[in-house]
Amino acid sequence: MSTGGACASPNCTNVVSKRLACPKCIQLGLPPAYYCGQECFKSNYSQHKAIHTLAKQMGGAAKHRKTPPDGITCPTDAPAETKLSLPTWAEYYNFTGSLRPTLLSPTRPITNPNVRKPDYATHFSGVSESEQKDRASNNSIRVYGPEELEGECNLRYACKMGREVLDEGGKALRVGVTTDEIDRVVHEACMERECYPSPLNYYNFPKSVCTSVNEVICHGIPDYREVQDGDIVNIDVTTYSRGGYHGDLNETFCVGKVDEEGRKVVETAFNCLSSALAMVKPGTLYRDLGTAIHKVAQQNNCSVVRTYCGHGIGSLFHTAPNVPHYHKNKAKGVMKEGHVFTVEPMINLGSCNDTTWDDNWTAVTADGKRSAQFEHTVLVTKDGCEILTARENEPVMKWDPDLVQRASNLGILHLNNPSSLNALTLDMIRSMTATLQQWSNTGIRATMMDAAPYERNGKIKPAFCAGGDVKAVYLAGKSDNKALTADFFREEYKLNHMIATQQVPQLSIWDGVVMGGGVGLSVHGKYRVATENTLFAMPECKIGLFPDVGGSWWIPRLKLYQHQSCVGGVGNYLALTGARLKAEDLMYSGIATHYVKSERLEELKRALIESTDDSSSTDCVASVLMSFHDLTINTDEAFLSKHKREIDDAFHDKETVEDIISALKSMDTSFAQSTLETLNQMSPTSLKVTLEGLKRASKLNNIGECLAMEYRIVQACMKEGSDFYEGIRAALVDKDGEPKWSPVSLEEVSIDIVESYFEDLGEDELHLDTVTSSKL
Repeated sequence: MSTGGACASPNCTNVVSKRLACPKCIQLGLPPAYYCGQECFKSNYSQHKAIHTLAKQMGGAAKHRKTPPDGITCPTDAPAETKLSLPTWAEYYNFTGSLRPTLLSPTRPITNPNVRKPDYATHFSGVSESEQKDRASNNSIRVYGPEELEGECNLRYACKMGREVLDEGGKALRVGVTTDEIDRVVHEACMERECYPSPLNYYNFPKSVCTSVNEVICHGIPDYREVQDGDIVNIDVTTYSRGGYHGDLNETFCVGKVDEEGRKVVETAFNCLSSALAMVKPGTLYRDLGTAIHKVAQQNNCSVVRTYCGHGIGSLFHTAPNVPHYHKNKAKGVMKEGHVFTVEPMINLGSCNDTTWDDNWTAVTADGKRSAQFEHTVLVTKDGCEILTARENEPVMKWDPDLVQRASNLGILHLNNPSSLNALTLDMIRSMTATLQQWSNTGIRATMMDAAPYERNGKIKPAFCAGGDVKAVYLAGKSDNKALTADFFREEYKLNHMIATQQVPQLSIWDGVVMGGGVGLSVHGKYRVATENTLFAMPECKIGLFPDVGGSWWIPRLKLYQHQSCVGGVGNYLALTGARLKAEDLMYSGIATHYVKSERLEELKRALIESTDDSSSTDCVASVLMSFHDLTINTDEAFLSKHKREIDDAFHDKETVEDIISALKSMDTSFAQSTLETLNQMSPTSLKVTLEGLKRASKLNNIGECLAMEYRIVQACMKEGSDFYEGIRAALVDKDGEPKWSPVSLEEVSIDIVESYFEDLGEDELHLDTVTSSKL
């Protein structure tokens, strides 16, 4: 949430002093008017005092706002026609743009008794007395130390919760959802995290989040209006932790098919914030941020709003410093280590001028053109700054249009953990599960999964998902946090099952590395797109695991491209060797369904968004994919094609791993020799358990039964002394590449040892719906 930056005196653009607030406003419980100096206050008071008279006539601002008159709110179960009525104040209002308000739902109550409330939460007019005391004192910029930043409920935690809540609100945003529904999602997300939604009752703001659509600059009140295709929507979240600290951030999203101008202002707003944050470090003048923001806006033929500013934040929602976003401002102060504040430039397509609706909150552009905004809470550090409200694993701002795109009927899951090649964490698994559950109750017609690229040696490279965060599981198994070794796989397998059994088609874009957990997220969907950058593998046997995440379901049932014959030889070969496959092999084996050159992926995504909006087909993805599928890919050049006979001779219908090795030894080929060398690097136990699991799974009826079997196996792999810990140590911890397997040879892996991996878990069994599924 922003603060006003301009003096309340008409035609004065000076930066206000927080100490010069109108005392009569404070006495009457009105939002204080601030002035740049005594001269402005005295010269304007004869006009300004009319507000005091009006407040008295209406019985006081607090009474007026606390109990809104008829025509402003209506129950959630009211008829649609009633909900969409104009509030009484708007009936004769001269709007600057096409957006119109509706009635509001009743204010949502604080239902979690553990939520700590800020002082204004129960104030009759929503005044923060602690902020007023701060303004009345020296109003100096507070320096935060480690004891205030760290801890379960301190400042950094409050910002992390704010990020999580905004992400939840962003997931709910799509064509047809009301902004009131976004408010509900945000409010409930706050209750789940034992956080107070800071906007609620702040000077009687009636909702838990600000939602600003199109020409709304900031402070939009969520209502019953449905988001339209082509809207840009800002969601502004602030959370107040049990430790007594606020975390503030916002983002603007593109919903459906946003035109070029709309996309431009959103990207410009993002880049304006990024340019400002790049300057944050000790010694920088606060006033200089406006110059950087102005430069970026001007280069894109946009303007910077002057009325609303960034602000100090922490134990107070709004405090010093004042952070104007326009150039040639007169903000005071120099950044020091430990300062915490928001930067939140509001960027307009047209004029920088604004006006406020008669709801006393909604700020809109004076010319009705669209406005966009991004905001972060930042901490000044010794050498620069830390973005306290950043996404996990995203320490600096990088423009990614996929992160702000919200489709109408296409649900987009964007993997965003680039520093680890988008490896799956438990938080990511839970977030995706919650999102898919939410989408199941909407009109989503298809889902698409893609991922953020990563940076290496100064170059940006594509990646899909390098697997699960097995190092975190390893560390948990070695510590007292052994519950993670059960929770991670249980929740991951449930997510795999949800993807496999969802009622709408899923498309996954494999542009880059696809391994382990990344396979489980995507291979069970109906469509899998490979590019020239794709590298697919299941190397689990090399780390003491086995090809899980539903691999036991699809590997024995693998079909050759354009053929219907089952090829157990290829499946067994891929599972046991972890062979790396490029696009040609993926198309040949049928693991990928389409091939699209990476240069056309953005075009493909736009076409999919339009298709899910416009097509009446039950599967609106198929025709789009076929129009992008590149027929020039030559599957005859695939490694699997060239060595099909050798693979089948060695791996098809073999009862034991020893039989496979014997067959390979009987061949006098370079393929056989290199394959033997590969198998010799694998965990002997993993090889035998994997082959046994594939044989058993080939007789099971559905993916749910296969995942339940896999859960038994993986929990055996988590036991102390298993090859998993040795495999991860050698590959990811010590990185010596020399695991000491136990047992050390295939001969020592007895039938009893293999059987122990399939033992029933009793109360810990994984129970899933027995639905035949998986589209591969």
